[in-house]
Amino acid sequence: MDGILIAFRLAKYDKNRASELVKRLYGQATSSHGGRYRYRRRGLLDDVPHRRLIRGVLILRAEDADRVAGKFVGLVAKELQEHGTIVEKYDVRRRESDVEAGIRYGYSANQVGFGWTNAVVLELLAQRERERARTVARRSRDPQTSQMTQHALR
Repeated sequence: MDGILIAFRLAKYDKNRASELVKRLYGQATSSHGGRYRYRRRGLLDDVPHRRLIRGVLILRAEDADRVAGKFVGLVAKELQEHGTIVEKYDVRRRESDVEAGIRYGYSANQVGFGWTNAVVLELLAQRERERARTVARRSRDPQTSQMTQHALR
């Protein structure tokens, strides 16, 4: 089984920001009234099989990483089509780029044409294209697939 190792850190460590990020990624168990009521808030990774190794390092299965990347690229493309721009921040739960009301750190407005987001989307698209090219090359070397392709082209 192939996996993708993801390591992340905050540029400027702030305990509150780090705590918020961890809660949003992994979810959070909470309780009230001395533990009588328990509740679990879901995290973004709840539906994605993963292994959390240490703080800031996790592993996703390759097929799940592709699915997560595809959803992110799809969100950026949807917002680009609707608004004509690529911005810095996206709400992946609501699938929207209208996040200004919830911005607590960094710029107070969602920055248009943000270079990091542009670069990530382009790299994810390039990776997807390279994988397609490898798949086509493998299939063309397979005699049975090659014969079926030639037959379909006739």
